[in-house]
Amino acid sequence: MDADGHTDGAWDVTGGTLYYTPWGEDGVSLGGGWGAYNKVVSAGNLGGAAPSDLLARDGAGNLYLYTAYSDGKLAPRYKVGTGWGVFNQITGKGDLNSDGKDDVLARDNSGNLWLYPGTGNYQKPLGPRVKAGTGWNSLPTFVSSGDVDFDGVTDVVARDSAGGLYLYPGTGVASPAFKPRKKIGTGWNTYRLMF
Repeated sequence: MDADGHTDGAWDVTGGTLYYTPWGEDGVSLGGGWGAYNKVVSAGNLGGAAPSDLLARDGAGNLYLYTAYSDGKLAPRYKVGTGWGVFNQITGKGDLNSDGKDDVLARDNSGNLWLYPGTGNYQKPLGPRVKAGTGWNSLPTFVSSGDVDFDGVTDVVARDSAGGLYLYPGTGVASPAFKPRKKIGTGWNTYRLMF
């Protein structure tokens, strides 16, 4: 998050206050007002600077980008989209289409998975969406977790309702975005969150 080469701890919204935990340090408050959002996602580098940025969606479906500084602080929000209330899952962190920019995945209520390619421009960080898959409503949760299988392409890890954990290896193109899934674990329904 702070571009120091270390993976940092979690972002956490408690009582409307956003906390950030840098590597090896205590949590730092970044301010209040975050209770207005029903989804906050660490989505990788969307604004063009080195640190990972945040996407936040409010109850009206408006999407905002908070670009991050190398000290872990956030720039003022910038409205980057409307109509995002149709999505029940949003994730990011990784280049799925091999263009060198981090992308965002969003699932709609029909189970369609959409890839929003990153542009690197904080004013318009997401390009036109491409359908990346169907049938994703059978997966309660999934995360873009980087390159899990070490082939140089970003992958997705997903959990089904029975607790099965699946790896969706990335193809490096927007559509089809993933190769056939591989089961990599069981019993994962004991966990409330994946990130």
